[in-house]
Parts: sequence; C-alpha cells; structure tokens
Amino acid sequence: MAKQPFYHLRPNKSIDRSLFVQTLIGLSRELPISDYKYTGFGSYLFDDFKLLHDTLNISDMVSLEKDELAFQRAQFNSPYGCISIKNTESTQYISDLSIQDGEHNIFWLDFVSPSELGTQLSDYSTLLNQLNPDDIVRITLNANPDSLGKSQRPDKLQEQRLQTLIDRVPDSYIWPSISSVDVTTKNILLRY
Repeated sequence: MAKQPFYHLRPNKSIDRSLFVQTLIGLSRELPISDYKYTGFGSYLFDDFKLLHDTLNISDMVSLEKDELAFQRAQFNSPYGCISIKNTESTQYISDLSIQDGEHNIFWLDFVSPSELGTQLSDYSTLLNQLNPDDIVRITLNANPDSLGKSQRPDKLQEQRLQTLIDRVPDSYIWPSISSVDVTTKNILLRY
C-alpha cells in the first residue's frame, strides 16, 4: 500500500476532489454523467466513489487495487454494492479493457508512486487510445521534485533530479529541450 496520509487529513486533496466533482456537475448539463462508468483507485475509504455516487448518482463503478491487502480491505469496506473491486494494477486492467461503442466512462488515474512515472504515463496514453467521444479521463501524478531524489551536494541536486526523471520516463514523454532548471518546484509546476 502507498504510504500516503489519509485524504481527509489532506485538505488540498479534498478541495481537488470537490473541484473535479463540480466539473462533472457542470458537464452533466450536456452529458448523461449518471449513466457513465467510473473507474478509479478506491483504496479502503472510497472517498471519491462515495462523492460521485452521492452527488451524481453514478452507480457503475470499478475500483482497482493492485495490493492484495488493500484489495481485501476494500472488499470489506466497500460502501456500495455497485462497486466492482478488481485485484489488478492499472496497466493490466487498461490492457484488457474493451470499451464498446456508445459506452461512456470516467477514469481517474490518481497515481502516487513517483518511481513508476513512466508506466503511469504509458497507462494514460494507452487508455486515451481506447476511449469513446465524451469519455472523461483525469490523471494525477506526484510532481514533487523531492520525489526525484535528494543530494548530499546541493550544487548537483538539479542535475541528479533531471537524470532520475530521464531514467524513469521514456523519451517519448519528455520534451526535447528539458534541462536541470525544469526540475525545480517553481518550474515543474509551470511545465505541468
């Protein structure tokens, strides 16, 4: 399981989730959002699942749990019978996914592991190629430069972080002119 604080102890995450739901409420004026299937990472608290079900009446939901213990906890704690909990990682699920014409989906790939950034971007790219018009995808990644490492030598920190990023992410996902100044807190937020 990821070593992240509980979402209810992270006010920015709660605000982020609320903005996502408000966006979906706005889209529901034009799209039948309550008929969409929602796929995400429920963990064992299912905060986003509860919010989407209670606010938008979405009742076809899939929670992906790659960790066996998290999967078991999610099964036990599932708040609704309409949530199908899969013991699989996103890469496998997306690879096996078969979306039919006319079927509509909302995906929130809420990734937390910075060491898997290349795989996460690949999952996102693969998913985009399978969707129907009007499907909705949201991806969140760990964009904290500290996740790229720390250095005993401050004068080499940015170069080491850049190399870590290059090692983690395939060339096709990195802009050609990237430099060490791009992996600072200020600049990484401007790029993404």
